[in-house]
Amino acid sequence: MLMAFAKEFEQQDLFGRFALVQTGCMGPCFEGPIAAVFPDNVFWTWPRQTRGHHKRST
Repeated sequence: MLMAFAKEFEQQDLFGRFALVQTGCMGPCFEGPIAAVFPDNVFWTWPRQTRGHHKRST
């Protein structure tokens, strides 16, 4: 999932405007990969809405 985000960040020129950080377990690890969006405090398991969310945040 990190590589998919990195590819999207590169394509959308988002590095420097947003941080992309790999972490360890953030809680519900049994749910699978998690994406956290701050400062909105939004957590997605198996994110599907990333493109729309970061566009609204810019």
